[in-house]
Amino acid sequence: MTVNEKEYRVIRLLGKGKGGYSYLTEDESGSYVLKQIHHEPCSYYQFGNKMEAELGDYDRLLGIGITIPKLLDVDVKQERILKEYIEGDTIFDLIKEDRMREEYISQVKEMCSLLYAAHTNIDYFPTNFIPANGKLYYIDYECNDYMEEWNFENWGIRYWSKTPEFLAYLKQRMTIRELTQEEICTEVFSGFHRHQQVTKCWRKRNGSWVVIDNPFTEEWTDQDYEYLVKCLKHTVESGGAVFGTFEAEKLQGFVSVEPVLFGSRKQYLELSSLHVTEEMRGCGIGRRLIEQAKAWAGTHGAEKLYISAHSSVESQAFYRAVGCREAEEYSRIHVEKEPYDCQMELSV
Repeated sequence: MTVNEKEYRVIRLLGKGKGGYSYLTEDESGSYVLKQIHHEPCSYYQFGNKMEAELGDYDRLLGIGITIPKLLDVDVKQERILKEYIEGDTIFDLIKEDRMREEYISQVKEMCSLLYAAHTNIDYFPTNFIPANGKLYYIDYECNDYMEEWNFENWGIRYWSKTPEFLAYLKQRMTIRELTQEEICTEVFSGFHRHQQVTKCWRKRNGSWVVIDNPFTEEWTDQDYEYLVKCLKHTVESGGAVFGTFEAEKLQGFVSVEPVLFGSRKQYLELSSLHVTEEMRGCGIGRRLIEQAKAWAGTHGAEKLYISAHSSVESQAFYRAVGCREAEEYSRIHVEKEPYDCQMELSV
């Protein structure tokens, strides 16, 4: 892409906003954000001249004293602007991954004191903020005249933690799809964190379930992911199914169901794996994957899913919450393979 006839290599799309597409670009000197203005309709926002608005908003925020990326170049003819690239995770990503800090709330409130005094609002949605070098940057230029209903306290704060509104928005961004053999590779698990700190587990003693102390850490290695890929490929190759949940094309969770019916009435299909990356647990992903697995199993002749489930207190709390119970029939193969697992079933 070019700005005033100077060429920049596009690395990736950073995002699409109400007014344009933002790309991470680079040249021999460094990295930049190149924003291409678009004229696609927006049902909840009305624009005039978008380029004029962008440049006017930049000057307005600079004058107020808001920390924003520098405007480096403007190509009026192609409706493109070149901005300083602020490297780092957005506040949205930090909330999602449980890495949010109280100091970021304090910094956005400091911005608010400057903005309100200037009778101005910005877009307080957390995707528009990046902390870098001890400062909180507002990486968009959009601003509007102040309206109390759209200030930080009345609107923005609803999305600056894992509130119901935040989780609902996150759910909208999530997609679930069935994975092909070709898609299942170690690269798809890049950034996936299978980590669990276990302190207590369930054990069956003398016919009764009890909780025992059993501290250990579960952390997958590169070799574990390579073995996982082989297993999941085999699942698909043999006629089973693997479903993945993605947010911004990044794998957040997956579930696999094997194709062979078993049990005294051929009532079971095995749910052979269910995992959610550590930072996304508690966002409803596991529950959605369970529902997907139930739907697939139901259309492939099963009455129930059979799950040889992790015995940690936390894992068992999840399985019970989605409706699992102790299996009426234990699979000898599964018990011998994982003697400390809890053998469970779930009606489809």
